[in-house]
Amino acid sequence: MAVATPRVAVSPRVLRFARTEAGYDLVEAARRAGISTDRLAEFEGGDGDLEPTLAQLRKFADLYDRTLAFFLLQAPPLSDLPDVPDFRSLGDDGFSSSVRREMRKAERRRNILLEYEPIDGWELMDIGLDEAGTGGAAAFVRERLGVTVQDQVAQPNHDTALRMWMRALEDAGTAIFQMSRVSSDECRGFSVYHDVAPIIVLNGGEPPGARIFTLMHELCHLLLRDGGVCTVWNDQQTERRCNRFAAELLMPGPAVREIAFGEDADHDVQRVARGFQVSQDAAAIRLRELGLITQEDVDAVRAETIDRLALAKAKQKASEGGPPHYRTHLRNLGDRYVTSVLDAHRDGRIDFADVTSFLEAKTGTVDRMAKEIESRGSVR
Repeated sequence: MAVATPRVAVSPRVLRFARTEAGYDLVEAARRAGISTDRLAEFEGGDGDLEPTLAQLRKFADLYDRTLAFFLLQAPPLSDLPDVPDFRSLGDDGFSSSVRREMRKAERRRNILLEYEPIDGWELMDIGLDEAGTGGAAAFVRERLGVTVQDQVAQPNHDTALRMWMRALEDAGTAIFQMSRVSSDECRGFSVYHDVAPIIVLNGGEPPGARIFTLMHELCHLLLRDGGVCTVWNDQQTERRCNRFAAELLMPGPAVREIAFGEDADHDVQRVARGFQVSQDAAAIRLRELGLITQEDVDAVRAETIDRLALAKAKQKASEGGPPHYRTHLRNLGDRYVTSVLDAHRDGRIDFADVTSFLEAKTGTVDRMAKEIESRGSVR
């Protein structure tokens, strides 16, 4: 005699909430869960006595980034998506499931970071951008971050420059993370304002020079205490303002004029990009703002950048392998966050099960991340 498949009593409203919060429509969620759209609609509709099996519920938990215990709630909780994300996109009607997942991850990581490494108030929040003006505000923030132009130009490459700027912002009280498997065409980064430990998340798929600019763009949004979703298609004024701030901070006008003379556009763009460790796009736009090159020069640099990035992506797709998983995961979590969790374990404040949960990794990956941090002397 066949044994009946055990089913789990799940609130249809909770199941529907988990799907919509994750950013899936009914058809896509059903496809990814391996069931028919009609069957998922039945689960969520509450019509009849049909309930998901335990195996199906595990698929939903993985797909929606929830625990099994979540589905035992009697009613949906409040949304755990950030209230004030700054979502930089090239154009989309809403947040994809991948970006929504990264938003929730960032909030969880921030809460863990605050619990095991309390962060004092962030002094940068006191700056008045309107009163100081973009240039004055950028100079003030650079001074408070403690990064001089000399420090910046001394960096050997974009990677070290990115780490320098991230460390400076983290020391100022910002929680910084990165993300993978999110298209740059959809999201270059986002920020979430909090009075203490505001969040910036960068797209790890972007070149390091581009991430540096996004970092400062998002910093400007935090300084403005953005209270809503900011996108390039519905708030052009704010986006332009944040771009100007990032450009002023990373490429101060007087310092740029010392190395660019407006005689050879290609030469000047390359000198500024190398000197200030920014992308050639950012360098070209800044030179245009300073009247040292033309808009046609900027367009030419942009076209070249698009071709170069397309070629790099094609090569990466064709090549096998890539960086080890633990290094990418460490990059996304950040040395500071990983170190804080590991220190809490060493001090006996959490057990190893908490470590693997907080670091979103298995034992082997945790061990490799710990060794990587120790080998490069990143432990704070």
